[in-house]
Amino acid sequence: MSTEDQNQSTENLSVRPEQETEKIRSMFNRITPTYDFLNHLLSLNLDKRWRRISVKALGDLRDKRILDLCCGTGDITFEILKQSDGKCREVIGLDFAQEMLERMSKKAERNINKEKITYLQADATCLPLDDISVDHCCVCMGVRNINDVPKALGEIHRILVPGGRLAILESALPNSPLMRGFYYFYSRLIIPFVGKLVSGESIAYKYFHESIEVFPYGEKFANVVRDAGFAPVRVIPLTLGIVNLYIAQKPSEGEPG
Repeated sequence: MSTEDQNQSTENLSVRPEQETEKIRSMFNRITPTYDFLNHLLSLNLDKRWRRISVKALGDLRDKRILDLCCGTGDITFEILKQSDGKCREVIGLDFAQEMLERMSKKAERNINKEKITYLQADATCLPLDDISVDHCCVCMGVRNINDVPKALGEIHRILVPGGRLAILESALPNSPLMRGFYYFYSRLIIPFVGKLVSGESIAYKYFHESIEVFPYGEKFANVVRDAGFAPVRVIPLTLGIVNLYIAQKPSEGEPG
């Protein structure tokens, strides 16, 4: 097994110490003021396209209750409201960082469907939602920040209705050696430099590339989703493989998981 394969082992999904989880929460609270601007800038605005594709993968949104897990400042929530023409039943924005939720709430003041949004500060490994109470779930660029990913996937499986969809958008490493070399240069040097210049935070944007490089992706992560009981699970590489979209479904009653 190569060094890169070892780095991408599912063993890296092991539970983090609580102290490290608190550091990550604090980091996201600190970068909230510049979070949206830097997301758009550093992704060259590709993040908007990725979100549109992710929400579209959920299918029919009308009269549905949808969980935007690790919602950050709410861009997935607003995309859900847009694609459903405000006809979804409810969108739950859930994040562990209070500052992110407060920023999301301020952004929502301009949205004509803001009454459809529910805000929850909670941990993804212990969702304060009833069993079989959510139609679909979307996790955008947040799953690698979760303390215990298999446990969180189990929680998502618990709350979804049979047949409910899960869309996970997450960063990955390109397969092409040339593209991967450029990606390393950009993520290891450019992103931390620009991130610190704009936000004043160096640790956050160093964490960005470090967390991506050790997190399993592609079929390795798809298998983790399958192990949580989801089937089928598809992997769709986007933008030359720098992100992956995982589309999963909780089997309907009577179907094998």
